[in-house]
Amino acid sequence: MSSEKPDKTGSGGHKLEPGGGKPNNMKKGNRGAPAVGSKFTGACEALKGNIFDCGIINQADLFVKSQKALSIYIGSDNKFKNSSYVVAAVETLEIPTIPAPDPLPAESPASEQRIWDKMVDAVADQRMELIENIKKLYSLVEGQCTPMLINRFSADASFPSIKASRNGVELLKLIRKIAFSDKTEKRVASALDNAHHRFWTYYQKKGDSVAAYIEGFQNRLDVLKHLGGTIGDDIGLINEVCRRNNELVGSLSSEAFCKRAMEASEEAMATRFIKGADRARYKRLQDKLDGDVLQGMDNYPRTLHAAYELLTAWTPDREDTSRYGTANDGAVFVQDGENTEDGVALVNNDGKGKKRTCYRCNKPGHTAPNCREILPDDKPAADNDKNDDGAQLFTAGGIFDDYSPDDDGDYGFQLLNEQGRYNGIPRNWILLDNQSTVDVFCNPGLVTNIRKVNRTLRINTNAGVATTNMMADLRGYGSVWFYRQGIANILSLALVKKKFRVTFDSGDGNAFILHKEDGETRQFQESDGGLYYLEVPMHGTVMVNTVADNASRYTNEEYSRAVLARSIQRRTGNHTTKQMKRLVNANLIPNCPITAQDIQNAEDIFGTDVQALQGKTVRRTPIAVRFNVVNVPVEIMERHHEVTLAGDVMFVNRIPFLITISRYIKFGTVEMIRNRTAKTLLNGIEQVYGHYLKRGFKITHLLMDNEFEPLRGDLASSMKIELNAAAADEHVPEIERHVRTVKERTRSTYNGLPFKHMPPRLIIEMVYFNVFWLNCFPPRDGVSDTLSPRVLISGQQIDYTKHCQLEFGEYVQTHEKHDNSMAPRTVGALALRPTGNAQGSYFFFSLATGKRLHRNRWTKVAMPDEVIERVHLLAKTTQIDEGLEFADRYNHSEHYDPEPCDDASVVPHPDNDDVVSIPEYPNAAGVTETVGFEDPQEAEYVANNEIEIENSNEDGNLGNMDEDDPANADQLEIPGVDDTGVEPEANEEIADEESVQSHDANDENPGHDAAEDEMDARYGPRLHNYNLRQRKPRDYGHLFHQLAEVVNSVMFTQYPVEKGLKIFGDPGMNAVDAELRQLDTRDVIEPEDPGSLTREEKLQALRYLMYLKKKRCGKIKGRGCADGRKQRTYINKEDASSPTASIEAVFLSFLIDAKEKRDVGIVDVPGAFMHAFMDELVRMRISGEMVRILTNINPSKYEKYVVTERGEPVLYVRLKKALYGTLRAAYLFWQLLTKTLEKWGFVINPYDRCVANKMIDGHQCTILWHVDDIKISHVSPEVVTDVIAKLNAEFGKEEPLSVSRGKVHEYLGMTINYEDEGKVTICMTEYVQNIIDELPPEMIGHASTPAAAHLFEVNTEDPVLLNEEDRERFVHLVAKMLYLCKRARPDLQTAIAFLCTRVKAPDEDDWKKLTRVLKYLQSTSELSLTLEADNLEELQWWVDASFAVHLDKRSHTGGILTLGRGAVYSTSTKQKINTTSSTEAELVGVGEVIGQMLWTKRFMDCQGYNTKASIVYQDNDSAILLEKNGKASSSKRTRHIDIRYFHITDRVAAGEVVVKYCPTEEMLADFFTKPLQGSHFIRFRDVLLNLDRHIKELHDRRSVLEKQRETESWDPLRGATSDDACDGETDGWTVVGKKRKPRKAIASVNTYERA
Repeated sequence: MSSEKPDKTGSGGHKLEPGGGKPNNMKKGNRGAPAVGSKFTGACEALKGNIFDCGIINQADLFVKSQKALSIYIGSDNKFKNSSYVVAAVETLEIPTIPAPDPLPAESPASEQRIWDKMVDAVADQRMELIENIKKLYSLVEGQCTPMLINRFSADASFPSIKASRNGVELLKLIRKIAFSDKTEKRVASALDNAHHRFWTYYQKKGDSVAAYIEGFQNRLDVLKHLGGTIGDDIGLINEVCRRNNELVGSLSSEAFCKRAMEASEEAMATRFIKGADRARYKRLQDKLDGDVLQGMDNYPRTLHAAYELLTAWTPDREDTSRYGTANDGAVFVQDGENTEDGVALVNNDGKGKKRTCYRCNKPGHTAPNCREILPDDKPAADNDKNDDGAQLFTAGGIFDDYSPDDDGDYGFQLLNEQGRYNGIPRNWILLDNQSTVDVFCNPGLVTNIRKVNRTLRINTNAGVATTNMMADLRGYGSVWFYRQGIANILSLALVKKKFRVTFDSGDGNAFILHKEDGETRQFQESDGGLYYLEVPMHGTVMVNTVADNASRYTNEEYSRAVLARSIQRRTGNHTTKQMKRLVNANLIPNCPITAQDIQNAEDIFGTDVQALQGKTVRRTPIAVRFNVVNVPVEIMERHHEVTLAGDVMFVNRIPFLITISRYIKFGTVEMIRNRTAKTLLNGIEQVYGHYLKRGFKITHLLMDNEFEPLRGDLASSMKIELNAAAADEHVPEIERHVRTVKERTRSTYNGLPFKHMPPRLIIEMVYFNVFWLNCFPPRDGVSDTLSPRVLISGQQIDYTKHCQLEFGEYVQTHEKHDNSMAPRTVGALALRPTGNAQGSYFFFSLATGKRLHRNRWTKVAMPDEVIERVHLLAKTTQIDEGLEFADRYNHSEHYDPEPCDDASVVPHPDNDDVVSIPEYPNAAGVTETVGFEDPQEAEYVANNEIEIENSNEDGNLGNMDEDDPANADQLEIPGVDDTGVEPEANEEIADEESVQSHDANDENPGHDAAEDEMDARYGPRLHNYNLRQRKPRDYGHLFHQLAEVVNSVMFTQYPVEKGLKIFGDPGMNAVDAELRQLDTRDVIEPEDPGSLTREEKLQALRYLMYLKKKRCGKIKGRGCADGRKQRTYINKEDASSPTASIEAVFLSFLIDAKEKRDVGIVDVPGAFMHAFMDELVRMRISGEMVRILTNINPSKYEKYVVTERGEPVLYVRLKKALYGTLRAAYLFWQLLTKTLEKWGFVINPYDRCVANKMIDGHQCTILWHVDDIKISHVSPEVVTDVIAKLNAEFGKEEPLSVSRGKVHEYLGMTINYEDEGKVTICMTEYVQNIIDELPPEMIGHASTPAAAHLFEVNTEDPVLLNEEDRERFVHLVAKMLYLCKRARPDLQTAIAFLCTRVKAPDEDDWKKLTRVLKYLQSTSELSLTLEADNLEELQWWVDASFAVHLDKRSHTGGILTLGRGAVYSTSTKQKINTTSSTEAELVGVGEVIGQMLWTKRFMDCQGYNTKASIVYQDNDSAILLEKNGKASSSKRTRHIDIRYFHITDRVAAGEVVVKYCPTEEMLADFFTKPLQGSHFIRFRDVLLNLDRHIKELHDRRSVLEKQRETESWDPLRGATSDDACDGETDGWTVVGKKRKPRKAIASVNTYERA
């Protein structure tokens, strides 16, 4: 802790100057400005910051916080004897009564009397000590009260008596009364209004836990109730509560009415609590609850406690949980240095009144970051710099001002300063420091969500103490401290390595490499001064200066005061900021509520006042133009007089561009073209040709694709250019690289803008902007190291003062021509790019007209939200799509990146005749023909029907948009040359193995460092005489980045209709006919007149796909579906996703059926989706043979609407009902089935919306469904029959339902057997046999276990990767085994979990490991999983972890759930973070499984079972203590463990979880953490699968110790019995020394029970 003495303060809490006198903020020139360090922190150093105050908006919250801190301090301070009584008094605000001993009987012996007397004396002493402690408490509390509060309670009538008795408890009561009231308002109505406002506007902050949120919520509620306010007393809500209970308000007694009113109040509080939760984490929950209401299901919690439990159990949204992690305690800072007599003092100086010296040039008047002196490379930075580069200057300490139980350690921090040539560290550097213990940033442009927090970081330096209470979010990392006055951005290596894997090799790159989970890396290189830094490009974040971004860096109070300051500035006559600050500082506006700082904040947030600009701007005399044309060097002209040009057409948001680049000069051009006719393309090439010709260059060869073949004659005759056209499957390397570079630069610019929907003009200019700047710098392999391509072709050089003044998209007010009228003298516009002329003019985008302006005078202004809205409005008037999309010359998106299925509960339908699975990733499971990719005919159709861009002067449309030069309406613009700007590029994508290229997030192979390597990897090696590439087969390795359900990989081979008809002949034709016939008979489609459809509507129509498949029985089945990928552009994933029964819910329902001896029926709904009506307009395009078949079925309905396109019949139809393949089809059917069941009286389980229950004849009837496969169960077969009959009446009108009754069923690819009473057996024997049948010969054999002991070992020295064929087979087999092990064969799960991490780049060792798994499968192909329950209300879990077993030293978690025998649920996963000990690994393992534990308990509770606390067995004592006691049991080795893993501590305290010890030899979860061998594997496997043949052997093999344990209610198969589970405090074991022994065996020894 810091040894700094407390600040001396005056009576008002102001910090005094060393010589006494006035406080800082009371001196002249500082009126109203708070002094630095004037904050009152209390008299007690240990309670610093935990004070009591009044007159502030959060006084009640502050009281609760300080009351808790006071309680903790008293309990730990030895000044308070018998402190437990004082702690109780502080917490309850009541002085406890210390009871006297009971009187002794009259005949008690003398010895008992003496004991009784001493007890009485002890009680008397304790009572006296309590009285003294209460008086000490008075002084302690008074010392933590602000002067304002002391004045308040001194005026209270009860205070004199409190002061006289020095009663600390009564003083706390008085303070609480003040804090929980609002006496600043004399009117009760105003006080209540304030309390209501604070309650209804309270929201959970980012990073706040649910416990912290409910505490603040309850505080505001208590304040409101203290003032007599109420919540939820609306008569409408009370009426609704009564309606749900079938009551009328008017008929209720007063007692009943009060009860219903209380229920209404609870419901209102619960609703407010859910609505106020952090939307970044609970958006899915809030949307789900609102969506349920719209569907007639009100699942909102009814009580505040239920709302709290719901938020606690909910898994926060995945994409947002990493952003709001709390920063760890500690600090590090790099601060600017100043030479003193004592050496280097690391301080931050504003430079006021002090002479600055630059350490770079050794000249006074400026600092190194602002130094513009040009020094030779060998010149030392300064003569007085005697330190070696990278010297470590000193170590200082830092602490946090707020108190918490874990803030009791020492904090040492290494403060570094880079010495030598560069004393000023660039603001866009991020340093990685291995001596730091905290992350601190100073550049607001690199972070977001800058905000104040309740704790303060204090940094002790030679010059004083620097403090900050600001934090921010670093994108993709989490929370960091923010200190604006710092000079460096620092990440702590100790913290970084907890979130990411970090590697370092001084012999290979000498850089720290940070490895992200998505495969990307970040490289921290060594600077000249020895610091390791990452240089962040400024386009990495939104760098356009917006008002919203500026405002986010200030607190709400600071922003409100800035708004007031700007308003006063306008009220007083639009003074300039400088003038306004002078007026306020001189107190020329008496009683002015703002300060000079508020005025400056307004300038920082809003920028220059637009009103003042529009009224005061004056015209300035233009500067004389001086031209300095650079001639082409003779040697360059001699060698490169003849130019080879490469060109192509690319699309950006469907806007076509002609793009070119010269081979050696590297001058690139790009121009928007209105169409792709030969005339237009030739015109564009002629203009490029003319620009080269002006400088003496002549284009002789043109390298282009075959599309330009029609230009060959014109090129040869008019310009003497020879065209070399590439074949259809080949590419021109130069233009491919150039196009890729332009796209990357454009994408980077786009990501730095606040606009997500831009008008065409902005998109065009964005491309021009990037090509302009690419041309401005010499490429590395160009013809000159000093002359840029732009200089060679135009003769003009760029100048910083003229061409580098504005960012693309920056908001400005352009200065317009004006007279003495009242018209505004400026116009709002967005900066586009330099015109390239000598005056330094810029092109701008007018926000008023949507046209392009050409201006040379402007003023920068912060961008308000209205500007962003205006841009979006202009964009909406055009046909341009939202976002940014690149396409090839056919206008096809180059990267189709389908969204992977992330629902682990999805189950495939290998045997379902009516479910069509469209594989999102072709060939992932060996599917011969793929679905979902455009065929050549459709590519041709899209190319021939691209959007025509008309020449128009309407706002936002394309064409000539130069407002100042309408004469150029017909001239195509080539950006980058002269002031028309041919936007060329410096060819920076040259193959260089040392360079690091940026990639699109959707690239298939991100991470290649060299462009040539990436091109080879993407398109294959160069071929033919023209050194061109062929197309590369697609890569699907990205499917299995982590363990997940991959359902599309278990499909049987199916064929598209054309190929299927050739293979299957007439049976195939009959199958297609049957599938199409139901579209007609069920009235699913309605034909539309193609003549009434626009070209855009035709393009948006979904293709109808048909597949043929041969079933096991030999029947040919047709599967028709719509290709719904186009719907993804306008349908969110959340709106399209349909709930499906989770595999955990399915297995629990199996177990319930077996335990309660229920009758089970399985129902399949044929054509399920076609029962649901569409709720949107969706068109579909049917073509080819399917049209002929459909017209034969119903010629009068369809024949007249058939048209011919590209030689084949086409029919456009509108979908009236849902159809497989459309994104919302499954959701619509789920919605229909849900409403039907609810209409019948069934209640949906809120924890699985595909499970419904209803009490029928005194017993529960459960319906569970997965898409259209429905399982019904009830103890009475007659009830099951009745339910099936009702389902058949509702959904079997066109075709009867398929029904399965009896003891054996096929469900979701599994065989479910209920023949053994009380048991259910799940087997997938046929599925296993199918896997075995397709194995290659080298995989045939037998093995005793699925994995050898070296399973987790990976060959990193000389791995031999699999060839493409074997790799695809590896992925295919792993996917099938993954599906199997998550269901009927959990004994395979450990091996498959590891192999899933290897599918991206498997080697021969992985192939051998997979071979062993499959050999074991062949040896055990008949094994199955049998489940049986002893008690449906007892959930027993085993959780274990193997420490640091993976290559990256991460641990492996294993978990299992059983309700008796057999694994109902099991998991085997690699942990997501690195741990430092086995204890921490065990703790993280429980943290990963706790969510499933809570879900299971809540699911079973909602099924009607009163489940007891879930029992969790572990074999690590330290982990058990941490889980039971949280941080109270942590040591220095475990203090750093993330608090989120102590969530189980809260669950233990809540009684939901009981943690118990299990010996290692009986730890069932050990099976899923490591590859067990021999008898140990067989024993555990048989227990998990519940194989009776080995259960008895397991009992017989118990040791004597185990038998003793059995006498203490321990059963290694079933864990603790119900008696033991109910205890919840002891497990029958005692600790003696360091050994655990059964308590009965050591009853005579002094022992203590394990906590």
